[in-house]
Amino acid sequence: MTRAEAADFLRVGEKWLANKAYAPGSPKFFKVGKHARYRRSDLEAWTRLQDVQK
Repeated sequence: MTRAEAADFLRVGEKWLANKAYAPGSPKFFKVGKHARYRRSDLEAWTRLQDVQK
């Protein structure tokens, strides 16, 4: 999915996702030409890793 679609899926801003692209622990992506693309499975896995244990 595109960065805009991924941001919508995660319910974050597209700019936030772009700024976090190369930060450690950020959602995994790949490039097609100059465009970032995200796999739904990678985004779902990333969200599971964000769970906070109380």
